[in-house]
Amino acid sequence: NNLLASNNPIQHRRALRVFEEMERKEIPLADSVYAAVIRAHGKLHNKTQCFRFMEEASKDKGIRVPIASFNSLLFAFGEMGAQEDAYRLLVRNNWVEPDDISYGIVIRCLAKGGRLHEAEKLLESQRAGGRGLFEHEYLALMTNYANAGDLSKVENVFRRLLARSKPSVTAYNCLIKSYMQNNDFEGAENVFRDMKEGPVFPSERTYLSMMRGYNEAGNFRASLEIFLEFSSSQAATMPMVEEAIVAASQSGKHFYVLKLFEDQALVPSQRTIKPLMMAVSQFAEGKEYDRFQNLLLEMSERQSPNFLPRRMSSPWTP
Repeated sequence: NNLLASNNPIQHRRALRVFEEMERKEIPLADSVYAAVIRAHGKLHNKTQCFRFMEEASKDKGIRVPIASFNSLLFAFGEMGAQEDAYRLLVRNNWVEPDDISYGIVIRCLAKGGRLHEAEKLLESQRAGGRGLFEHEYLALMTNYANAGDLSKVENVFRRLLARSKPSVTAYNCLIKSYMQNNDFEGAENVFRDMKEGPVFPSERTYLSMMRGYNEAGNFRASLEIFLEFSSSQAATMPMVEEAIVAASQSGKHFYVLKLFEDQALVPSQRTIKPLMMAVSQFAEGKEYDRFQNLLLEMSERQSPNFLPRRMSSPWTP
């Protein structure tokens, strides 16, 4: 399962080799192992192998189809983009009674595939039937309505989630990200401001979504102000630092870029190497040039920390 958490096909093939080794050593296989193998083949788009191992699980366990394997097959169809197969299997299979997880998988699968009307109908039918629904299903609808540019539908789904239960910080983050990616900065800022008053407070991901949205829109000063607000009271994570470096570079605050690298002994990433080189090029002579040339030489031996200290100075002060 740890190998399957990655999106790397090499890791998925390693998971299958572990399974083959377990079979070779005749280690008893739980339903969860078969389910993991089906998920691995789904990530590798091996539909035939998915069916094969579901049948093997059925024979091994002496039941028609174990529910975990069935749900993994639905998940595999989603990974392959086979939304119609997943939906048909859910409503017409003669093997096993789908559970709440089964319906949730297919709702997310349909939403991801852009079949939002069908996903909505399935969600509403399950809600009306008293089935348990998870926040993930609502978030999948919000995310894909946002991808389609339909903010009114995003807001509608969020209101339904709000009426159903207290949304998590993840749901609020999804709403903010939806506004940001559709350039509705006022909507995002209003939600952000409301979150600061509680009871659901902004998380690091909330601030990161705001920074990324501002950077993509070219409002680099606003992005840096969000960063400074967060880092004035708690440790900023590496993705936030990278967004701050990009914003500072695009604002012409090259010394601040170098200060972030130097003070925190950061190692440049693919995203930050260009801002770093641009910053170094601004100091072509004198003490600053020597100072930052030495910094570049030291970077090859550094390990980048995960966090910044609790406070950072502002790039807007002299």
